[in-house]
Parts: sequence; C-alpha cells; structure tokens
Amino acid sequence: MSFCHQWADVATLVGLLITLGGFIWTLIQLWRIKSVVRGTVKRVALQIAATELGTILRLATGVREADSQGQRELALYECREASFAAQVLSHNSHLTDDQRTTLRGLPRT
Repeated sequence: MSFCHQWADVATLVGLLITLGGFIWTLIQLWRIKSVVRGTVKRVALQIAATELGTILRLATGVREADSQGQRELALYECREASFAAQVLSHNSHLTDDQRTTLRGLPRT
C-alpha cells in the first residue's frame, strides 16, 4: 500500500473537521455580531425618541409663548412642526401601541 493510500482517509477526516470547526466558529461570530447590532439599534432608537420628545416639548412651549404674544402665525408654524415630529416619533419601536396610535391620530395642520 502506498503512502497516498495510507494517509488519504486521515487527511480527508482532518479536512472535514477543520471545515466543520470553521463553520461552527463562523456561526458563533454571526450570533455575537447580531446581538451587538441589536443592542446598538435599541440605543439609537431610544436616543431618537428622546430627541423627538425634546423637540415636541420645545415646540409646545413655543406655541404657548407665541399665542400669549399674539403671534398666531408663529404658533401655527410651531404646531405644524410638532405634528411632523410626532409623526416621526410614532414609528419608534419603544412606544406602546396606544402611544403610537395616539401620535398617529394627531391632526395634521
């Protein structure tokens, strides 16, 4: 029996084990990356929600001030801007269904 015939089966098995090991390692790395990306997406969504809420609060305060000063056009403009911010916020996944429905149901001026 020649050298090639003697070690061919061993080399095939070693190659198969290396391939399976690499495949399993790749799957583990993909799972790890997927969990890191999900965490990052959640943090970004929370940051966007906080930013939009701050914008809506600022605009609501501006509406109140503009109305008290008799600047109706400015108040209307800020109402429209708040409505746009509410529409953006209504798609945030961290809100409850009731909150999303309420934001989407706000009148658009």
